[in-house]
Amino acid sequence: MDFASRMNDYLPYVSQALTILVCAAAAKRRLWRWLPLVWSYLVLLLTFDAVRWYTLLHFGKGSIEYQWAYWTTQGVLILARCAAIADVCRAALGQYAGVWRLARLLFVVAVALMLALERLREPGFSYVMFFERELEFVAVAAMFCLLLMSARYEIPLPRSLKGIVLGLAINSIIVIMGTSIISAPLALPWEAYWTAYSAVRLAGFFAMLSLWLYALWLPVLERNRKELGPPGSYRDVLMLSEKMRDLNDRLTELIKL
Repeated sequence: MDFASRMNDYLPYVSQALTILVCAAAAKRRLWRWLPLVWSYLVLLLTFDAVRWYTLLHFGKGSIEYQWAYWTTQGVLILARCAAIADVCRAALGQYAGVWRLARLLFVVAVALMLALERLREPGFSYVMFFERELEFVAVAAMFCLLLMSARYEIPLPRSLKGIVLGLAINSIIVIMGTSIISAPLALPWEAYWTAYSAVRLAGFFAMLSLWLYALWLPVLERNRKELGPPGSYRDVLMLSEKMRDLNDRLTELIKL
């Protein structure tokens, strides 16, 4: 038995245990108060895991019932993760009305374009897998821009929120790698590609849940306090804050909803 097969045997149990721990940490922090869509995504993960296991035990992995259960729930989870990404961006940028309006508009346009590009999917790609891969490209770009804006404009992000952002980004990158494996020319038997694809996906999911578990044990509303720096540093922070306010004011004027 190769390494990918061994991962497929053990990682599902690890990821399920981690999902339960993350949900417990999220409930302890009352995540639904500040990230309701991320909380809904976690609840769906637990619920759909139970549905998949029930179908697997009663009908078998190769049954049509299990295939329907898996791909239907997978499609819903992709949409839920899309909503969770938007929820994270809202939590970070919601206080800047103009910036958030632009980010929300770009996100909606990107998702709409992915839905419209269904006919361009590669041969052998299911629509669910195609949509998921394109969504992950948007997710990586959104998370990267969010972290870049946080560093450039001194947007205060709780460490717990940064951990959630990093978890989403890492999972998206690994899912892109996995879909690249499954869409490669078939030089090997299909089972080998599917085994490698499943192992890569599980590893990405495992990494995301691990980061979320660590992040959610941190104080939710904690802000990164800056230590007193050398003379002039406070003035530099004020200049960055003014730049952010100016950017927000200009966008507020340009984008009227």
